[in-house]
Amino acid sequence: MFSKILVAIDNREHGEIIVDRAIALAKLASAKIFLLNVASPFDSRYPNPGYIGVHGFHPTMHSDSIEYYMEHWETLKAEGLELLEKFRSQVENAGLEVESRLVIGNPGQMICNFAKHNDIDLIVMGRRGRSGISEILLGSVSNYVVHHAPCSVLTVQGQDLEAKKQDEEQVMSTN
Repeated sequence: MFSKILVAIDNREHGEIIVDRAIALAKLASAKIFLLNVASPFDSRYPNPGYIGVHGFHPTMHSDSIEYYMEHWETLKAEGLELLEKFRSQVENAGLEVESRLVIGNPGQMICNFAKHNDIDLIVMGRRGRSGISEILLGSVSNYVVHHAPCSVLTVQGQDLEAKKQDEEQVMSTN
């Protein structure tokens, strides 16, 4: 079955259900969980330290731009580490063995490389459900991983993630 499960998480609200699913599987298989968060310079949350002109990308060398970019990177890395720590505690509280890691790079490639180099048996990750133009323009990490992973991949569908979020909002509004 599965002895090593990689859980790729990228945000707090969807991470909850993804980690819950991974914990349930890990308990059934007595598996170890690896939590992975990938900070990506290509993610829309990160500032762009340059501009795109007629002749392509041009990095700005203004000290203010570089300083702002570095401060923002530090903030986003800290958020990633905080996210990993939160989910690490959740896995430990479930009585499972866990490791967590923050890496920097292209999310799809980094997830697949981590799985390959750590002999991962299963990758659990979310899927936002992008299709058509938005998938072409924004890409799809889950699509890349499904097609390039060295192991099986379980994607938690965007509809499941949104349904859980709505359920939680209803519970909060009734309290």
